[in-house]
Amino acid sequence: MPDKFWPELKYPLSFTDALSTLTKQQLTSIRMNLEISNLSTLNKQGLVERLAEKIAENLWIMTRCWDHARMKLVQKIAKNGGLWDKPLLELQQYEYYRKCGVLFPGIVDGKRVIVMPSELVDLFNKAEIFQDHSMRRPEYRMDSADSRLTFLLRYVV
Repeated sequence: MPDKFWPELKYPLSFTDALSTLTKQQLTSIRMNLEISNLSTLNKQGLVERLAEKIAENLWIMTRCWDHARMKLVQKIAKNGGLWDKPLLELQQYEYYRKCGVLFPGIVDGKRVIVMPSELVDLFNKAEIFQDHSMRRPEYRMDSADSRLTFLLRYVV
């Protein structure tokens, strides 16, 4: 049975659909974690729309300090098309990934799952960012949003 923590979700999941299940306070937490500014005056729907546009370009802020275990989990889910049907995390772990705007717990076809928005599945799968990232040095090309994302992908690879 769905509840606030495990809402009904669609699969594949879009950012807009994922974010729409959250409260304004949860959306604000994502905004703050990803250091996205100038959105605090928006209502919930406006915040959902802007975050759906901004999360991917600001994701490097959150993932730049991820350890190997976090990267492996996200890799597993991305390679599975963004769906993990055997979620075995602690409550605070689910909340952490939701606050990052990366993974969302919910119910799909009557089963508790973790879902990654399709925009991130495509981004992570194309970028091949899941190699051992501790062995690479960061590349400092940060002249646009795409370059910041390139920085992330090369930093964590």
